[in-house]
Amino acid sequence: MDLPSAGVKPRRKELFDVWRSTSQKKRLKSAIDFLKPFYTNQLLNDEDEKQFIAFIKKECEKIRQKWVEKRRRLDLFRKFYGHWLEEEIIYEKKCPISRRSPTPNVGRPKKTFENSSIKSKRRKAKRLIETYDHEELTLAVQMSTRACGKRDTAALIKKVAEASPKRAKTYKSRLQIIEADPKLRPYTNDEALALFISNKFTVQQYKNMQQEAKERGFNLYPSYDSILKAKQNCHPSVEHITVTDISAKVKLQPLLDHTASRLCKDVLKEVFLRSDIQDPNYTLIYKWGCDGSSGHSLYKQPFENPENTDEYMFIISMVPLRLIETGTKKLIWQNPRPSSPRYCRIMKFVFKMESTDLIQNECDDIKKEIENLTPTKVIIDDKTITVTHSLILSMIDGKVCNVLSGNKSTQKCYICKAVGKDLNAINVMRTPDTDMYKFGISPLHARLRTMECLLNVAYRLDIKVWQVRGNDKKVAFKKRKEDIIKKFKDVGLIIDKVKPGFGTSNDGNTARRFFKDSQATANITGVDKTLIYRLSIILRLLSSEYEIDPQKFQEYCDDTRILYLNLYSWYIMPVTLHKILIHGAEIIKNCIIPIGQMSEEASEGQNKEIRKVRSGHTCKISRVRSNFDLLKYLLLCSDPYITQLCKLKKKKVTKCNKDFLQLLK
Repeated sequence: MDLPSAGVKPRRKELFDVWRSTSQKKRLKSAIDFLKPFYTNQLLNDEDEKQFIAFIKKECEKIRQKWVEKRRRLDLFRKFYGHWLEEEIIYEKKCPISRRSPTPNVGRPKKTFENSSIKSKRRKAKRLIETYDHEELTLAVQMSTRACGKRDTAALIKKVAEASPKRAKTYKSRLQIIEADPKLRPYTNDEALALFISNKFTVQQYKNMQQEAKERGFNLYPSYDSILKAKQNCHPSVEHITVTDISAKVKLQPLLDHTASRLCKDVLKEVFLRSDIQDPNYTLIYKWGCDGSSGHSLYKQPFENPENTDEYMFIISMVPLRLIETGTKKLIWQNPRPSSPRYCRIMKFVFKMESTDLIQNECDDIKKEIENLTPTKVIIDDKTITVTHSLILSMIDGKVCNVLSGNKSTQKCYICKAVGKDLNAINVMRTPDTDMYKFGISPLHARLRTMECLLNVAYRLDIKVWQVRGNDKKVAFKKRKEDIIKKFKDVGLIIDKVKPGFGTSNDGNTARRFFKDSQATANITGVDKTLIYRLSIILRLLSSEYEIDPQKFQEYCDDTRILYLNLYSWYIMPVTLHKILIHGAEIIKNCIIPIGQMSEEASEGQNKEIRKVRSGHTCKISRVRSNFDLLKYLLLCSDPYITQLCKLKKKKVTKCNKDFLQLLK
């Protein structure tokens, strides 16, 4: 081999080529053989040889670390470390520390550094301090610590050494807190924000709590200014938000981009970094819908149009449900609370009464935005992830279904157009419109309408007619109704009480208790216990998040329907109950995820949250400012990463009986 010319220095690029072209066991030997001819004049004895080999080991270790960091991909390695590879490898022999040559077998035997006293250790360390400067020693500590396998310790030493004296003092104070109690650790900004949101603190309440902890020597909570910075990451840019005195809206594309980015970058970062797929494509499935609410507070603030009012609100929202691989349909992430308002993200709200024209216009606008959606590109450590958005319109009630399907009568089924006595027909001859299956079943309203159906049957058991006509029948109907309401009140249920501005006292919790004990309900109402029990099983299935067997479910519904017609054929069943018993199995079959996860409970539950937020967490100086604060706070509460940090309430565990389990897949 020809010796290199004098003054020529090798480049790291040449060493990398030699290192990469040989096997793992022979890499060090090949590197030594390659570099040794360049530094022959510096290798005069065995000590020089040892120093030179140690130097080559460090250079090879640097190459290995950077090679592994870029996942052993040559294109990424050359892209990010091209300048570093072009640098020359400069080896400078260090002069050994002068020491008195030991005299054999004279004096006390020498102790190792580990076994020396603290005074001897300081004396030996002082020689190093006098020979090398601060930066060299700090780097040597980092490298030796990393070589021992303590990578986290080496990273911490580097961070403290490069930080300002104030930052190092902060690290020291926090370390003292942890040493006093290992379980006690300061909140990060995001964790403090999650605590702020989950407990619904006001700004002053949080500052008081922070100050109290600080006075007791535990600086657990970051400042509120730090929380404000964390809040900026929880919603799309302000330029995508439009606010007026009666409405507030965030554009759909930026909202979906932000949701997908927070979910992939923060919640699922480790999952994607462990993945072996180089260019993955994913699909994020959402449910969306709209709903109207009433009974909101009337503020003493002027509108631009004096005819407007803030008593009614119309809300459009969406909930992310699942993240799956587009090709294999493999489940990556599942919403742990699909029927809770925790992940429910507001798209728009407007202070108007829910009407046919409003529903149609707002849904048409959202559908146009959905048609123009583009996939979201998320970059995680040089890895690009493509997320496609799939939105399903299922968070709606019967009124919205009728408007969107063009059905003008609430007594007509919008799927098969059955009306009146056709709803109680034993043989259903009408052809269903399969496009209407996409709206789902609306389990919450189904439970309410079914309960009201059984109550109306119970009120009419003495007269057994659908329409109450004549004074005698009206008196009997009224008397039995008052008696049943009183019996329910004795057990703690308020039934059919009118609430001004809110409808009636019949709500989801009332319906759940109504169907929970079929025997007690049958004793009060006089309705057949078996019918109540079978309907409760069906409603529990539709509200559950499990996969239902459509064939078994249809058979169970057919038997329940025949039982209803044999007992109470004189009372025409409501459209909602007809939809469940006749079309429920087909709707379940056409749903890509379990029907219970498509429930509208998330948007219904958010109405109560909106009232609280609007009252306690918005600025009242103007209607525009109040609406802006309301939208930002609702987006903040539903941010996927912050929501994940908030503690979930434990679900009540209820035992599933045999009939329930037999209808599952």
